[in-house]
Amino acid sequence: YWIYKSYHYTSLTSVQSLDCLGIPVAIVISKFLLHKTYNNYQYGAVFLSILGVMLIVYSDYDEKDPSNVEGDVICAGGALLFGASTVCQEWIIQDLGIYHYMGTVCWYAGLLSALQVGVLEGGVLVHTFSKHPV
Repeated sequence: YWIYKSYHYTSLTSVQSLDCLGIPVAIVISKFLLHKTYNNYQYGAVFLSILGVMLIVYSDYDEKDPSNVEGDVICAGGALLFGASTVCQEWIIQDLGIYHYMGTVCWYAGLLSALQVGVLEGGVLVHTFSKHPV
């Protein structure tokens, strides 16, 4: 949700570039949670990715319109959560198995999506359906 919400505040290029932050986050978290091993080239790539993200945020900084940086921060937060969720998915699959995981995810994803739409976008839904009757 955060990545899509950041499109309102910053440019398409920034969102697409910052969205790739999920990969270095997944590498770092999987190192500690799943005890994966990586070589020095991969750590160097993680460092360059994070440096690139910092340069993107710096280039979007404008004193007159701080909403670009706000959008960058929202997108980076969404990418951090995405990276963490992919590592957690792999960790759960290793413990529970794929079929149990998929059934549980489908059930809770539908429930959480309906809740999220109702709470965060409820006004938009009411406006859309009241303006255009089915």
